[in-house]
Amino acid sequence: MTHYDVILAALSRSGRSAREVSLAAVGHESAIRSIKRGMDVRASTLQRVCEELGLEFYVGPPRTGAGSGGYDSAIREREPAPAWVAELRDDLRGEIRRLAGDEPVPFSDVPASMAGAPVAADLVWSQEPREMSGVCFVDCYEVPPAPAGRARLDDTTRAGCLAFRRSWLDLHRLDADRCAVVHVYGDSMAPTLTDGATILVNRTQRRRRSGCLFAIRTAEGLLVNRVGKDAAGRWQLVADRPEAAPRPWPDGAEILGQVRWGTRTWS
Repeated sequence: MTHYDVILAALSRSGRSAREVSLAAVGHESAIRSIKRGMDVRASTLQRVCEELGLEFYVGPPRTGAGSGGYDSAIREREPAPAWVAELRDDLRGEIRRLAGDEPVPFSDVPASMAGAPVAADLVWSQEPREMSGVCFVDCYEVPPAPAGRARLDDTTRAGCLAFRRSWLDLHRLDADRCAVVHVYGDSMAPTLTDGATILVNRTQRRRRSGCLFAIRTAEGLLVNRVGKDAAGRWQLVADRPEAAPRPWPDGAEILGQVRWGTRTWS
């Protein structure tokens, strides 16, 4: 069996169309078509297709200790994850069950009904980034709710890093080096975000966009709020709780980035 046969067999098992996988992997429709025709395909294209289909793309000497997804499972033993990572796993399992219709789906198996919505995080935590197949590590920050002087995404608040699927990051045009994982404090954004929720912030998107969620540094500390405008066109902070009234844009507020994920993906 050739590597092309393995890819086509995985495509068949996935229940997805060749066009869908090709677009998700490389942004055009011809990748799987070229594989079916037996044409020479670039290694980078094969790697992206394999990652999209849950296959490991690897060339090198035999390895030991490789876990599912192509990363070293021994990391879990060498570097026990903080408690918030376990909580995040539980949140994601619940979200996957919700999307799958409350079926008892194991986290490692993506339901067929979710084939078009790749899972974001592999939930491998490490103190430092590592070179692993199919994933990129995003820095995580433990930012206290106050005072404002500590509401910074830098070495003083960095707690480690979390693995996100490269295919998911590419799909949403996110650069792992320009993203940050932080926690949410307070319940002003409930039910969208609950107290203690974990989010991914795109630090390259700092322009205010009405209706979108942003992480914002203010005199109160780090806030996560939806941004909007009042009747006069002035910017304001809008909570998702119906009983919470919009607030004027705080003086001196600095946008740290747009919230793009928190057990689900926001555009």
